Amino acid sequence: VSYCIAEVSLPASELRPLVDELSNRIRSGIIALGAQEGGKAHIFVKVSQDLAVNGLKASELIKSALETVEGSGGGKAEMAQGA
Repeated sequence: VSYCIAEVSLPASELRPLVDELSNRIRSGIIALGAQEGGKAHIFVKVSQDLAVNGLKASELIKSALETVEGSGGGKAEMAQGA
């Protein structure tokens, strides 16, 4: 499984466009990006459709990440976000 996990120095509002751009490059895999803004960690996770239909869900991955930063959020099988 291809993946990209990184903390980036961008405003939280720019995470989704960057996640979309990166997911177009790897086609099948997982993208998880985080950024700090306003004293909070913002996290965005995207799982390709082929992995999501086989049981790997972005909404489950984001829960683990958000527990680490004491945040909340959610989403769907292919895309999730939180802070």
